[in-house]
Amino acid sequence: MIFRRPGMLLAAALLLSAPSFAKTPTSDASIQQTHAATLAEIVVTAEKRHQPLLDVPAAVSVVTGSTLQTAGIDSTESLQQLVPTLTFERGSTNSNATLAIRGIGTQSFSPAAEPSVDVVIDGVVMGRPGMAFGAFTDINRIEVLNGPQGTLYGMNATAGVINIVTPNPTRKFEGSASVAWYEGHEYHAQLNLSGPINNHIGYQVSAIYQDFPGNIYNVYDHRQTNGYRRQGIRGKIVDDISSTLKLTLEGNYYHSDDHCCADVLGAYIPDAAWTNVFLPELKPSTPGPNALNINNDFTPRQINTNAGVSGTVEWQVGNDTLTSITAFQRWYNYQGRDGDFHSGCCSYVMPLDIKLHDRGGLDYKEYSEELRLASPADQFLSYTVGAFAWHT
Repeated sequence: MIFRRPGMLLAAALLLSAPSFAKTPTSDASIQQTHAATLAEIVVTAEKRHQPLLDVPAAVSVVTGSTLQTAGIDSTESLQQLVPTLTFERGSTNSNATLAIRGIGTQSFSPAAEPSVDVVIDGVVMGRPGMAFGAFTDINRIEVLNGPQGTLYGMNATAGVINIVTPNPTRKFEGSASVAWYEGHEYHAQLNLSGPINNHIGYQVSAIYQDFPGNIYNVYDHRQTNGYRRQGIRGKIVDDISSTLKLTLEGNYYHSDDHCCADVLGAYIPDAAWTNVFLPELKPSTPGPNALNINNDFTPRQINTNAGVSGTVEWQVGNDTLTSITAFQRWYNYQGRDGDFHSGCCSYVMPLDIKLHDRGGLDYKEYSEELRLASPADQFLSYTVGAFAWHT
């Protein structure tokens, strides 16, 4: 679905109309040095250790949280607008939508299919594609690794990895809130809080709420569809127990109720089979390239609930870092769609009511444990040794 955002259009117009000013000539060498310094300041964990982006021997695209906010990107689905190698293909439901990197991905009608693009949030693997599609809470950065990453990320990273990192608690209290309204009565709201509990324990909490009635009109029940209502919260507590030991506890909950996605009839073939059956039942919806009406007696619906907890222990053993990530994630998915695309019986041609109403439910649980030992990246011989256990 494509929504117009007047605020973003206005910002673009102001940018284009801004006056130009004379600039002091700068040499190519100084530009390159400034650019290199800027890139070197970006620290990533693409290879399971903290290191500057310029030192990572892999094709990595990094999008910071401030860039996401400026561009109005608030979900995995729209991340492709900032990462050229990433594409999103919506299926009839969340469970069979897909992310692809460099054109490689997995799309299947089976909700049990495992992805080719691994989505990892704060070190926790999302085992099914539908778990990754939702609104962002507060984001520090997103690292997109292009190409096979199976050595460090396992079998579901044959096309690449989307590594999402959320912010750590701040040393003093900080808070922010935002409310946005877009045409079509679409509302987004977000609240972020962060600060210390005592000298060595801090917290970070982020909550979101989004509502959109939809951009497709159903003439059957006179309601808008292809809309959504979403809310979620993610919290983190970090305890710097000592200079060599840190404990991080995280919890997340996300619920979405999407009336999506209804299929409009943009074109039809007059002499095709069943055209004379279905076409009369679609009225008063009119087929055409600009069609925004449907006539369905079964409103499409997707309900997703993601919830989970994780605990991360980081222990400095000499110069190396020993990391343990223990996690539990649960994903509930309900999906329903009108597969016959019409609302009534087919009495125009024959006394037969062809109905194809798809319904399906999924209750998915995963338990994971990752244990690894990583050396500093700047020494002569660097290494990462680890083990990963996963039960679904």
